[in-house]
Amino acid sequence: MGGSYLSDLCSMYQKDKFFTGFVPEELLTYACELFPLSKKETVTALLNCSMGNKAKSFVMFTSKGLYWKRFGEQEGCVTWEAFTDIQSIKSTDDYEIWFDEVEVFDVGFSSYPADLLAELLRVIQQFLSENGLDLLTEPRIDHVSVSASELREISILFQNSYDKMFGLTNGLLVGNEISEKREVRLRKRLHIPKDQEMISFWSTFPVKQTDGITLTDKGIYFSDPFLRLFYPWHVFKETPVMLKDQELIVGKENVIQLLENLMPAEDVFAFIEQVKRRISAVTS
Repeated sequence: MGGSYLSDLCSMYQKDKFFTGFVPEELLTYACELFPLSKKETVTALLNCSMGNKAKSFVMFTSKGLYWKRFGEQEGCVTWEAFTDIQSIKSTDDYEIWFDEVEVFDVGFSSYPADLLAELLRVIQQFLSENGLDLLTEPRIDHVSVSASELREISILFQNSYDKMFGLTNGLLVGNEISEKREVRLRKRLHIPKDQEMISFWSTFPVKQTDGITLTDKGIYFSDPFLRLFYPWHVFKETPVMLKDQELIVGKENVIQLLENLMPAEDVFAFIEQVKRRISAVTS
């Protein structure tokens, strides 16, 4: 799955069970059996609207168009070329999506808000109208040149700020401090490719080995008991992050709990802000 403006837009609208950048094989299998894709067609994102890990109901974004399957009902699809001709895209009843006053699919058992999905579809349609299909789907080169060493220095700075005062760990592990066993678990849980260098991991829930914030040379991962998010650095630069009480609010109202974190929530937020400032500096 190469990076494209389509993948960037989907990344910006990430939530639970909306997979961008990587779609688990068990979800892809059924979808691609139902909709055999051409050799040149790539899957960009998939929203699992089923209760389990098998995508019996889903919405799939590819380089050629949009595909959907409703549980127990007929599947459908539309090419991106035809998508631009749709006059109205809206949501109703919290889970249905309508094209031109006709209900086409719903988000079913997904927790993904239908109004947010309709908003994403309208954003894609506007991009197509203004820039064309090639620019939407063709792989592109992002221009974020932040180095692994810069990210490592920021991580060590926040790690040492706690160690020097108290002589204790704050849950932030850098480089080789991430054990081989934990790295294997993180890569499996977060679907981190082998070619991504793992820079640091800040545990936000020590009882769980893989809940927290993970920096790699390609982007940032957030993981909570029921949430997995990945933002490439060029997307994260534009992604809002706020601190509300003991919660990080990331992107489209994704909540990362900091109640069990070993450091004040303000310090975790400051760490994220420092990373974002560095990314902005190298791309401005």
